Amino acid sequence: MFTTDWFFNVLNAASCGAYAVDLDRTILFWNRSAERILGHKAEEVVGLRCCRPLQDLPEEDSTLICLDGCPSVEFARAGLTPPVMHARMLCASGQWKLLAVTPLVTPRTQVDRTVLVRLFHEPDDVAKAGTVARTAGDALGGPPPQAPDGLAVDTPDGAVSLTVRETEVLRLTALGMGTREIASDLHLSTHTVHNYVRNAREKLQARTKLAAVMAAQRLGLL
Repeated sequence: MFTTDWFFNVLNAASCGAYAVDLDRTILFWNRSAERILGHKAEEVVGLRCCRPLQDLPEEDSTLICLDGCPSVEFARAGLTPPVMHARMLCASGQWKLLAVTPLVTPRTQVDRTVLVRLFHEPDDVAKAGTVARTAGDALGGPPPQAPDGLAVDTPDGAVSLTVRETEVLRLTALGMGTREIASDLHLSTHTVHNYVRNAREKLQARTKLAAVMAAQRLGLL
């Protein structure tokens, strides 16, 4: 088992921004590229909850992502890797910057505690974060995390069958797209998208949209 300090050293030289939080959303690590991209110094943000300096906003909305609890942390608690997403992060200058965020979860079986790492970069530079994520994963030398048997989402005993549209909507949701963006992408009304989400939630016995995505991933439907 590796220590988190060793793992953070792997990320510190990354060309994309990287920060790590524990499951209480306290910032444990902030790399040099994160300082360059957002302007926040490591000594200013380490020890704070991530919502304080960053205040993530989804690409198409003005509601804080973490207002009702961090979706990425909920994925990490379930042993799943959160989806890639686009978010506007607050810079030290007070300006907002649109960034693509690639999460990486280091489970307790590989380091001394479960840590959620978020790699962020310009939206047109996805390959950069993908390379860093693969390098970090290879350094850890372990298999990708699997959903534990105790996942908080209850699923039916029988087989679950989603329609093509329900699957498409959940897959786009897992990529971090909002309702209006999904509706535009699939040439549907927002009301129709809401209906597909509701139907999928009922089939998966999931109380929330996030829980439906997690259940569908667990069952291999996405």
